[in-house]
Amino acid sequence: MEKALDSALSAGLPRLVVDLSGLEFCDSTGVNALLRTRLGTQAARIELLLVAPRAQTRRLLDVTGTAEIFVIRPSVRAALDGSAE
Repeated sequence: MEKALDSALSAGLPRLVVDLSGLEFCDSTGVNALLRTRLGTQAARIELLLVAPRAQTRRLLDVTGTAEIFVIRPSVRAALDGSAE
């Protein structure tokens, strides 16, 4: 996950949409990768959106308090449209 995030960040696009719908398990390593990516996107003025985290990942984001600092959308379409759907 970390390499994919770094690669996407270095592409220099104005928006980075991270589709978490296929992520079956996430632990502190994954959360740290997302937090590092967030720092990178902030520094580069890139919008970061997380999409459709599964229940386990959403719980982890909630429990760690990191859900509040990410923009989370229910679908890729909602992320691309800029809507909360």
